[in-house]
Amino acid sequence: MWNIVIEEKAKEYLRKKKLNDIFIEPVTRRACCSTYDDFTVSTKLRDKNLEFQDVLKDGINVHICEEFRPESEKITVGCDKFMMFERLFLKNINYELNRTAKP
Repeated sequence: MWNIVIEEKAKEYLRKKKLNDIFIEPVTRRACCSTYDDFTVSTKLRDKNLEFQDVLKDGINVHICEEFRPESEKITVGCDKFMMFERLFLKNINYELNRTAKP
C-alpha cells in the first residue's frame, strides 16, 4: 500500500489553485540532443490512455500511474517556487522505468 506524504507547501499550492487531484505519470524529457523517460506529478492528466490507482490522502485524490514502480512505497510530493513560478514535484523517489511491465 502506498505511503503518501503531501508536504504543507504542496497542500497550500493546491488550496490556492482550488484543486483536489494530482497525477503521477510518465513523461519524456528532452535534454540537449537526447531524450529520457521520467515521471512527473501534475494537476492535469496528460495521457488519458494510462491506467491509474487512486489514493485519497488529506482530501487530495492522488492518481498513481500503474507503470510507476518506485523502490519504496513512500511518495513525497513537494512544491517549489522559482521567482513567480510554482510547481509540484516528487521528492526522494528512486524507480526503475519499465513501460512494458504489468503488475
